[in-house]
Amino acid sequence: DDPAAAMHLYHISQEAVNNAIKHGRADQIHIRLAPEGEGFVLTVRDNGVGIGQQAAHNGGMGLNIMHYRAGILGGTLDVRPHPDGGTVVICACPTGCR
Repeated sequence: DDPAAAMHLYHISQEAVNNAIKHGRADQIHIRLAPEGEGFVLTVRDNGVGIGQQAAHNGGMGLNIMHYRAGILGGTLDVRPHPDGGTVVICACPTGCR
């Protein structure tokens, strides 16, 4: 119902997909937006080479902007290597996010 929130989620997804292709050399990317508890979770998972722990914590401008957008929504962003390979980006937001 919130066009601004939808725009931020779109741009988080867009950056995650761009990173998966450019840096991770992924050829499969799964995007999921689903209700969870009192809010919802956006998950972007790829099958690329995976993000290193250092990059996940000290990311570049793209990751910083993703964190900023999640914060605007009142949510959190977690970027980490997936145990089965690749990278997973998880943005969790409360219902009624700004």
